[in-house]
This record gives sequence, C-alpha cells and structure tokens, in this order.
Amino acid sequence: MKLTVIGCTGSMSGPLAPGSSYLVQEIDEQGREWSIVVDLGPGAFGNLWNYTSPQKIDALFFSHWHADHCSDALSMHVYRRWHPRITFEPLPVYSPGNGLERLRQLDGFSKDDAFNEFIFHDFGVHNGIKVADEVHGQDNLFGKTASEGTANIHLQSDICNEGVAADNRLSDDLSTPGAPITIGPLRIIPYQALHTVPAVSLRIESLISHAVLTYTGDTDMCPGVRAAAKDVDLLLSEAGFTDDDPCRGVHLSGVRAGQLAAEGEVGQLVLTHIQPWTDLQVPLNEARSVFQGKVKIAQMGDIFQLGD
Repeated sequence: MKLTVIGCTGSMSGPLAPGSSYLVQEIDEQGREWSIVVDLGPGAFGNLWNYTSPQKIDALFFSHWHADHCSDALSMHVYRRWHPRITFEPLPVYSPGNGLERLRQLDGFSKDDAFNEFIFHDFGVHNGIKVADEVHGQDNLFGKTASEGTANIHLQSDICNEGVAADNRLSDDLSTPGAPITIGPLRIIPYQALHTVPAVSLRIESLISHAVLTYTGDTDMCPGVRAAAKDVDLLLSEAGFTDDDPCRGVHLSGVRAGQLAAEGEVGQLVLTHIQPWTDLQVPLNEARSVFQGKVKIAQMGDIFQLGD
C-alpha cells in the first residue's frame, strides 16, 4: 500500500504545500491499481496531477467539510462534468454529513444542482446536531441516529474552554467504528472524531499486504481516534496546535499526537496539518518528547510504502 502526500498545510494552502490531501493506492491480485483520495484541500487537485491522473481515482473520502479539506472537490466536479473527451461514471464520495449540500454551498451556482458526477454517502456523524438517519437519501454508514450515542459528542459552546479535557466529555461507546467501505483491495473504516463540525478519522487497511494506516483528520483526543490508531503501521496525525494553545476540542498538538502514537503502539508517526506560521521543529519536538518511535513532518510529495 502506498501513501502519497498531495497537500499537508494546516487550515489553508501554504508556501510549501497545498491544503490537506492524501493519495492512497494498492494493487490487487490481478495487477489493477486502485486509488482513493482522502481530502482535497485548496490547491490539492492541481498537485494531484503530478502523481496520478484524476481520471484514475476510484473514490473520494472526506474527513469533514471544512473548506481547507474539501474546496478542491469543486475542481474534481468541473473536471468530470466538462472534460471534452471523457465521459465519467459517477464517483463515490464518502463523508460525514451532507456532501451534496456542502458542495452546493461551495459552488454557489444553483441550490438544485444534483452534482451527478458524484454518488454521496454519509458516514452518519452529526456532533450534537439532531438529524435523521438519511440526509437527502444518502446512506448512513454508522447505522444509528444522534439519539443512539452521537448526540453528545461535542457542542459548539464547548469549544475552546481553557483547561477542559475535551475527550472526558465522550463516552466509551464512541470508539465503535462505522461500517467498513471496500474499494478494490482497500478497506476504509470510519471512526468518530472530535472537531467543530461532524468529522471522522479513517483507518485504511490493505487486503493484499495487510498494511494499515490511520489518518486522524481534524480532531482532538477522543475514543474514536484512539481506536482508529491502535496497532497501525503508520499514523498520519494532524498537529494543528502546539502545546502552547489552550483551546481544546478542535485539534491535536504535537504532544497529543505523540501520546496517541505511543498509546496505539504505532510503527511510525507522520505529523501533518501544521499551520504555515508554526516552526515545524516545535510539533516535532513535542511529539518526540512522548513517543520514542519514528516521527517525521509530512512534506508535499512524500511517499510511504507500507506492507510487503
């Protein structure tokens, strides 16, 4: 299984890389290469062309619908709708919340655009917002309503309460994963994350090499990300904050990412989603202070080969 860093700047595009985006690929037993893209932040779609053709993508996954993780979904939409020589089949899109409605908001052209280039699937993570199991006909892959355990994940009024241990507000049942999705030889398992909007961490397993990686997405420490990170070969962890930031319930710091890696006994830790104004050495040193394994800062174009 191969992981390629398409973009890794935190909260925006930056001088060294586009916003968050990661290409995961695996070759099946018949020799066919399967490719998924996880997040498409600002500038990521253009950079994706440097590593594979966009027409070869088999599915899109979004950790959440903040613009710094999804704005270039519109570029993929335009590419697939208006390409003069290729007629595309609809591309599966997996996300927490209503992906169709979010793309309509980003596009701003028509509230009735069906975005037929995509088939939307909802993970069913709703972060305290009471919603039905189905949102505009989308599948709910967690198979439960907000009243069945997701309603108290995290409320807007709780954000940035200095000194509040965010993950203490979560109950242990939130470590239960959602339904796995299989894309060729890849199995993707969503876990509920702790952020300001509905969000997931994604555990990605190769059915060929049995390699496992977890992408935290944007999250603070919580039962879901702890479960997702257990015993993985590579933990791709955001470190949007440093330990000097008192805000909780939004991002991990280098220290908390290191703690997550140590608790999960991961093979290696790769820190991503670092703000462009942050000295990269700060989260790196923070993580190394609590995790004794291999740690590096994600850089655009990094390639990690996992498994046999």
